[in-house]
Amino acid sequence: RVELAGLPAALAALPPEPRLLGLDYRRKSPLLDNPPFLQLFAWGQVLRGGTLNFSFAEFPPSLVVLRDGRRPWSGGLEWYPARLRPDDLRWFDHALVNAPPDLHDRIAADPAMTPLTGGGPWRLYRVEPPPAAAPQP
Repeated sequence: RVELAGLPAALAALPPEPRLLGLDYRRKSPLLDNPPFLQLFAWGQVLRGGTLNFSFAEFPPSLVVLRDGRRPWSGGLEWYPARLRPDDLRWFDHALVNAPPDLHDRIAADPAMTPLTGGGPWRLYRVEPPPAAAPQP
């Protein structure tokens, strides 16, 4: 109830077929070794369809492998969310973020991210499209 607080509400708020970015900034748990939240954002795809920034099917030794190869955004965001660049956001329309409150405050202040849910370490954000470029004279 504590470590997954906000996750059910965030998943329920997802639209059908999102392009979902999952970011886990809370890498540890007092209850489990290893990063226990690493792929929890995949529940968004299970429940709503769409695409994710990471799938086990990106690894050739897997039983199921994606055909389309390398993704255009920064690699390893599921392991290293601090690698996220502003340009990476253009590939997604929602972000499911697991973070401490102070980091959620900073994310919510970013004009590219609109909070859709609040409370708990798990929150959903709508990724806003970048402003259109001004026409050149």
